[in-house]
Amino acid sequence: TNIGVLYQYGLGIPRSMKKAAEMYEKAAQLGFVTAQYDLANLYYDGNGVGRDRKQAARWYTAAAQGGHAKAQFYLAQMYENGEGVEEDQNAALQWYQKASDQGFRDAQYALGNKLINGNNVDADPAKGSDLVLKAAEQKYVPAQILMGQLYWRGKAVPKNLIEAYVWASQAQDNAKAPRDKKRAEDLFEDMQERHDALTAS
Repeated sequence: TNIGVLYQYGLGIPRSMKKAAEMYEKAAQLGFVTAQYDLANLYYDGNGVGRDRKQAARWYTAAAQGGHAKAQFYLAQMYENGEGVEEDQNAALQWYQKASDQGFRDAQYALGNKLINGNNVDADPAKGSDLVLKAAEQKYVPAQILMGQLYWRGKAVPKNLIEAYVWASQAQDNAKAPRDKKRAEDLFEDMQERHDALTAS
């Protein structure tokens, strides 16, 4: 696995995704979870190997069964979208739950959002908002934006304008991706405009 990393990033040796894939494959076959996850990523993107979503799902499954939280999350997405595997919303939820139980913020946000809205699962807004809050506390910007929206609207949590402003402000401060930045700014500006309109009236 370590030799694979050296080849993948060209650390001290010429970069070669093909050789990286070969090294990851050897370690993956020996049951090393990190290599299984790394190999799955290469198959998913077609780096050093032919792009093959079925092989990606195979190795994500192996890593997920070995307790790799990111592999569990990506496998959940593949089941949700029917990508490389037959679409299976129940399997998706199970893998989201396993990753969430490990504190993986992306999974906490995804599962929480589903529970709040009853998306392919029985709605449980209280449990959903609690999971989203956990992700937000880990500075996961989409979760911070959603918490701001929930507190602003009084959805799944009691309406609390102060909390809404706090989360919207934190999302603005932490956002790096252009899409997240825009969403955070739009939410904060929308809150400010409505606040100003209410104050004026």
